[in-house]
Amino acid sequence: MLYRYPLLAIAALVLAAATAHRAAAADTIIIVTTTADLGGSCPGANCTLRAAIAYANASPSQDQIIGFNIPGSCPQTIKVFSDLPTVGDSLSIRGYTQTGGMPNTNANGDNATICIELQPASSGSNTTNGLRFAPSDITDTFDVSGLSIGGFDRGIRIEGGNYTIGGNFIGLRANGTTHMLNAYGGILVYASNSYYATTRRIGGSEPAQRNVISGNGTGVSLASGGGNTVEKNFIGTDRSGNVAVGNLTGIYASSLSNGIFFNTVSGNASFGIRLENPNGSANAVDNNRIGLKNFLICFPLCAPSVYALGNGKDGVRIAEGAAGNNIAGNQIAWNDGDGITLPDAGPQNSISENSMHDNAGLGIDLGANGVNTNNNDATEPATSPNRLLNYPVLNLAGGGDRSGTVYGYLQSTNSHYTIEFYADDIADPSGHGEGYDYLGNVEIDITDAPAGDNGQAVFAAPISAGSSLVGRHISAIARDANSNTSEFSANKVYVFIDSIFANGFEPTAE
Repeated sequence: MLYRYPLLAIAALVLAAATAHRAAAADTIIIVTTTADLGGSCPGANCTLRAAIAYANASPSQDQIIGFNIPGSCPQTIKVFSDLPTVGDSLSIRGYTQTGGMPNTNANGDNATICIELQPASSGSNTTNGLRFAPSDITDTFDVSGLSIGGFDRGIRIEGGNYTIGGNFIGLRANGTTHMLNAYGGILVYASNSYYATTRRIGGSEPAQRNVISGNGTGVSLASGGGNTVEKNFIGTDRSGNVAVGNLTGIYASSLSNGIFFNTVSGNASFGIRLENPNGSANAVDNNRIGLKNFLICFPLCAPSVYALGNGKDGVRIAEGAAGNNIAGNQIAWNDGDGITLPDAGPQNSISENSMHDNAGLGIDLGANGVNTNNNDATEPATSPNRLLNYPVLNLAGGGDRSGTVYGYLQSTNSHYTIEFYADDIADPSGHGEGYDYLGNVEIDITDAPAGDNGQAVFAAPISAGSSLVGRHISAIARDANSNTSEFSANKVYVFIDSIFANGFEPTAE
């Protein structure tokens, strides 16, 4: 039906999509029918994207939907000579309504067919933003899907309200591989009224919502506001998730309470993820692949030629006073700096259950100065990176083939602590762990620290793994009751201890 009756079919598609997206009393459907930029009027046979946005802005009392029915084969390229009108009211732009367009259905890649490209008319065009959303009302909603946007200073600029950006190629042409740089950034969010918004999402949980955001200055910049979710995107790769088309930085956040989940952030020229300045706090960075190719399961020993797609600097950088962030469950490997670095971060940045290996620097680096000395951390300023918490000291790791005990101690201030244990196949040149395989944790308390000094607690913690531990390098990190997390301890090689003699191997703290 789409090919015999395109206008009726497209109207039905956009109306169905709008109904699924939100219940609207009256939606106005505007169909773009030409790739031309100048002139044009809507509705009609000469309805340009520029005229469609202007038409939508002129009717702010209704929810507007822009669909496409441009004659010709896929893709169709719209080249603009200047910035399009700023979107000032609720608007949906649905590129997949163009004949031949199809959202991604691949859970482990991106097989979308994008048939609408948006570009500047020439390199000298006066084009700052591909699309700009600056709502007049904080409840306004903006959603964009099925577009390739590139060649601008900023691909999409958002200045408030609710938004959903899903199923687009930002910085790539419609083929999903050819670089088309947005010089400053792919998606930039400058939104002071974010806490009044209900939906602020880049990507999403479904395959159709995945964006490929690559080849830009910064892939995603969450510059102000907060409360954004960035989920299941490819950031720094082509559509396969396995070939680098790097942004300069993958994701940058200087705003509060963002969620960065299940993305592949790899192949970027500098940092994978940057959380910076005091506003770049209380963010959750969970279950991302940072420096690895997309959805390949890495079995020891991991071959770089198969799995590696490192970022040019640190995997995750927490800096300039950023505090209270949670970095958990990520795979962080083959980056050309530290796995996670906190050069001048604030306190209470929790780091837990990440798998880190083969980074050029440390797994965790507090202060960005290499392995710290375990000294009297009670004298460190409270605003230091994670208060420069001491790391545990391991005396012995051994037992059976796949389960055993780690003996050691922690010296620090009075608090409740969680000690997490990890195994590495190959020793890091620093002699300290990176944290490839998580082995479990133990809870301890330090209660004997005098004012201004450290106390001590010893532990004998059970650990286990799904494969042999013998000969692997065991290390640990400490996390206090305020979520401050230490660097990795020095390694101890796990030794097989026959159970007959096991009772003789329980050394106390040195």
